[in-house]
Amino acid sequence: MDKQIYDEMIENLYWAFPLLKTKLVKPFDKEEKEKENDLTGTHMTILFMVKEKGSICISEIGKHLGICKANLTPLVQKLIDKSYIERFVDDKDRRYTFIKLTSVGEDFLDNKRYKVQEFLKQKVSDLSEADLMTLSASVAGLREILMKIK
Repeated sequence: MDKQIYDEMIENLYWAFPLLKTKLVKPFDKEEKEKENDLTGTHMTILFMVKEKGSICISEIGKHLGICKANLTPLVQKLIDKSYIERFVDDKDRRYTFIKLTSVGEDFLDNKRYKVQEFLKQKVSDLSEADLMTLSASVAGLREILMKIK
């Protein structure tokens, strides 16, 4: 592949991720912190992983996030203390501990998703319809391609 294509792609990625963070993520996080939400991004990632999988082994979360068990335990415990998840042991092999969302956790994530959607709608409301279509297609394409990267 042409070196110029790689260089352009890397340059675009170099600028895209910080822009996403400063334009969308940080303003939302700031708004949420003002509402005294004491969960970190890692807590939210754990919750979204559990929602996606239904139930997940704690060690699998650690491997995916690159977090050792000693650091993962207090993160999971905080979510248990908030009644967002519950822990259970595999009946077939008691060495494996799993977690799953509770109804409180489901409601919390549904509410969070709604808040994010409303925030993002407001942030992009000044864009033209053509820009919105371009943004939507670009994000969908980026997601599709990123899923292919090993």
